[in-house]
Amino acid sequence: MKRTNYIRRINYIRKQLPGVVFSLMTVTLLACACGKAKTTESGTPVAGQGVPALTVSPKGVDTPTVVFEKVAATPTLTQVRPTNAPTATHTPRRAGTPTDTPPPTPTPGPTGTPTTTFTRLPPTPTPEPAVYVVRAGDSLAAIAQAYGVTVAAITEANGIQDANTIHVGQELVIPDPARVPAGPVVQSPPPVGDGGQAAAASLPTPEQLPDTDPGPPFAVEISLNRVTPDPLVETSRTYLVTGIVRNDGNETYAVSDILVTFYDAEGFRGVFEPAIREGRIVGGEWHWHGETNAEFAALLLAPGEEWPFLVAIVGQDMVSFLVHPDAAPTGRESASVELSGVQMVDTGLNYVRIRGTATNVSPFKVKNVIVSGALIDAGGQIVSVGSTFCLEEDVAPGASVRFDMRVEKESYARYRLYAQAERDWD
Repeated sequence: MKRTNYIRRINYIRKQLPGVVFSLMTVTLLACACGKAKTTESGTPVAGQGVPALTVSPKGVDTPTVVFEKVAATPTLTQVRPTNAPTATHTPRRAGTPTDTPPPTPTPGPTGTPTTTFTRLPPTPTPEPAVYVVRAGDSLAAIAQAYGVTVAAITEANGIQDANTIHVGQELVIPDPARVPAGPVVQSPPPVGDGGQAAAASLPTPEQLPDTDPGPPFAVEISLNRVTPDPLVETSRTYLVTGIVRNDGNETYAVSDILVTFYDAEGFRGVFEPAIREGRIVGGEWHWHGETNAEFAALLLAPGEEWPFLVAIVGQDMVSFLVHPDAAPTGRESASVELSGVQMVDTGLNYVRIRGTATNVSPFKVKNVIVSGALIDAGGQIVSVGSTFCLEEDVAPGASVRFDMRVEKESYARYRLYAQAERDWD
């Protein structure tokens, strides 16, 4: 009788519900019919024990309402509605796209043993170092260029600390020279202006005579020996000699003068002073003279200390000259100063200005600060010298003085400064 009632309920519900829900209900009702569900005394299944409790409350003839209660531990099937989410599809490979199929194994051709031929090359010869003897007017830059090496290579090979300081007669080792010049490497200074210096190369220069009464143990190194036509007197010449005086002795010397004497072929010593009136030469006078004082600013030369000099005269047919330092040993002491803030200003006139600060780096007071500037051309030759004196006393350790000097302008590539002071014992 119970099974008959269930079958009737199933047939009624099938007419009212969709197919999926009906299939679920059918499975559940059949399970109850087979006695897997417990019933109350009145024959109604007990909710929460494996069977959903159904309550059919018809609101009309054709619209039943089905109420489901969630049953614990009983899986429930849920219908999933289709969405617009993209579905993964299989895309066929394009023609020519590489696949995972391994390439065919190439068929080996005839094999052979490769032959390697070694050619024995002669060893590369290592250049032998050259030795160059410094001459007047030489510079490391000119020597390096002549031998095809760098200045740094020469200074390192010879232990030179200052690349601007080399001495006449000094032997320099030239490491790994790229070439060896046939003659000396002295470079002539470039022509300057229109004062007739372009013709200087064709004018004979006077020869330096040895000093038979050398006096102090000073070395005199000639940097520039140049002759140029005098723009005022056709037959006259301007003779310019520059160089370095260095103390090679073991004590300090007080320098009085650097004396230079020029001689012609007959031993005449003199200069011509033209008389000019309204811009025209109306005459002149030859002045006899002995020694000429070179421009030399240092008052003292300590052992190893050096200083530049310059002398120029106007004369005719000078064939030789003699440089004689006049100095005597002294108990005065030369002191070092340090230069800073140095500036060179081209005034646009016939001179340049060099100014800066000189600082006392000694642990004692100093005085008589002297600074000289030398203009140096591309060949390393001194072409002009200027000096200034800061005659101040009691310059304390660490104190500074300002300097400002003028140097007659010539064609130059660089400049070098020389500075010294004297210990103030007072």
